[in-house]
Amino acid sequence: MVWLQLRPNTFTGQTGIYDDPYNVYVQYSVFAPITAKLVTSGNTYPDAYRNKRGRVPTSPTNGDYYLNQAARGAAERILDHFHLRLPNTLP
Repeated sequence: MVWLQLRPNTFTGQTGIYDDPYNVYVQYSVFAPITAKLVTSGNTYPDAYRNKRGRVPTSPTNGDYYLNQAARGAAERILDHFHLRLPNTLP
């Protein structure tokens, strides 16, 4: 079972973090079938996918893009843990 959870990013030192819905990170955990033993876990941060020269673009729609990229990063880390790769569907 894979558990994905959005958590508030309180490590940034910013005040008013709950005013910004994009100031979150993705926490993931993978549990084994039957035993529910924790197999792997970790975090991915939308900030890692943003332009480091500035938070551009800043529209809410593009904010979702960074959150989606963080979720994709979590999925890639989970697949890497199990040494799995998705087939490349691009021509």
